[in-house]
Amino acid sequence: MKRCVAIKNLTTGQTLKGAIVLLFRPQNTGIIRGDDGYDSGFHAVSVVGTSYRDLCVGDRVTYQFSFSKNGKIPTAMNVRPDCCSKQNPSDERASVHDPT
Repeated sequence: MKRCVAIKNLTTGQTLKGAIVLLFRPQNTGIIRGDDGYDSGFHAVSVVGTSYRDLCVGDRVTYQFSFSKNGKIPTAMNVRPDCCSKQNPSDERASVHDPT
């Protein structure tokens, strides 16, 4: 339950930092793991300052989040590259899901 309490303490629209851990290219979506350890989903239309296609697993980003009614995880908005820094590429959790 600790995870639920921490998420509820966040304010919608608060700027957070994290790294992209999954990209689902066919759906133009991805998952950001925040520095706080919580995941947020995002869609290509939420990317600002670069193209979704230019993003890579491990890219550091800043973002804001909101809660959707039926969402299982918070939704990231205003996803922006954070100084083009990369996460450790040997991170096993980081992957791209592209069935093509």
